[in-house]
Amino acid sequence: TITDIDAGLYQKASVGDRIWNDVDADGVQDAGEAGIPNVTVTLTLPDLSTINTTTDANGLYLFDNLVPGNYTVSIEQATLPLNYQQTSEKDGSLDGSVAVVLSSGIDVVDVDFGYYVKSSIGDLVWEDTDADGIQDSGEPGLPGVTVTLYDAGGNIAATTTTDANGNYVFPDLLVGTYTVGITTPSGMFISPYQAGANSALDSDVNVVTGLSADIAAQGGQYITNIDAGLYRMASVGDRIWNDVNGNGVQDAGEAGIPNAKVTLTYPDSSTASVMTDASGNYLFSDLIPGNYAVSIDPTTLPSNTQHTYEKDGTPDGSVAVVLTSGSDVADVDFGYYVKSSIGDFVWQDTNANG
Repeated sequence: TITDIDAGLYQKASVGDRIWNDVDADGVQDAGEAGIPNVTVTLTLPDLSTINTTTDANGLYLFDNLVPGNYTVSIEQATLPLNYQQTSEKDGSLDGSVAVVLSSGIDVVDVDFGYYVKSSIGDLVWEDTDADGIQDSGEPGLPGVTVTLYDAGGNIAATTTTDANGNYVFPDLLVGTYTVGITTPSGMFISPYQAGANSALDSDVNVVTGLSADIAAQGGQYITNIDAGLYRMASVGDRIWNDVNGNGVQDAGEAGIPNAKVTLTYPDSSTASVMTDASGNYLFSDLIPGNYAVSIDPTTLPSNTQHTYEKDGTPDGSVAVVLTSGSDVADVDFGYYVKSSIGDFVWQDTNANG
């Protein structure tokens, strides 16, 4: 009896599945995470020859009609979007290549590859010259300011300093929630929080805490609107003097007028007053940049004074002043002089004795 005339039969096999954007970098295909299209996938056959395919609009790929055997599925990294990082593959190696043993009739449909793009957070720290919390044309960036990134637990994730133009960036961030903090340089203060309607031009750091609101970074986000405005305090003042010769110039020897009341009107229309010192000097300091007015109380001046000079050329005893960040406006002078008189009595000297 001849019993060794055999016939082996097999069924074709297939391998494939999906390449996807793992937005939260957890290695799991979550609902809503899209496939990555147009990625080249290479299949190395048992004889070491290769064939290629490209992922479709949903990130799917498939190699079918395959003879059972040992294969390798690999991803052409150059065809992935820029800056992608791998999060998942079937064998756990994260090298973009998976060995697959195909048996007769087997459809291996779980050779997935997950990728995500790291995010970044940054933008600008600038000198807010008018302290309005809005980036105006011409307001310069501030170099050398320390910026700190905190994770969701309040731990320091990274620290950097602003460049020569005031820009900063925290690159290569994993998915998560972050806050940005500013180390305020000595003598500087944080501008009003989120002023105006344009989020790209406002200041996003809380005046009290020095921190931004929570920032949710998803895969592939480039968050470039976390700005911080800083400003310096300003001052205004100078001298009220007795312009003896009435020429509107502070000549040598012309004394200041003491105890004159000077009032400063703030941008919010509130006021503060000081009295000139023994030399006629006055000063308002530690002022937030903005529009102010300096005025003189004429009732506190010597009697019979006549106005000879003020900075704006209008002798009304009031001068508008725009204070910018760090400015010391020290030329708001007021000149006055007292009119003189000559006279006495004309009489009939009846005995001519003078």
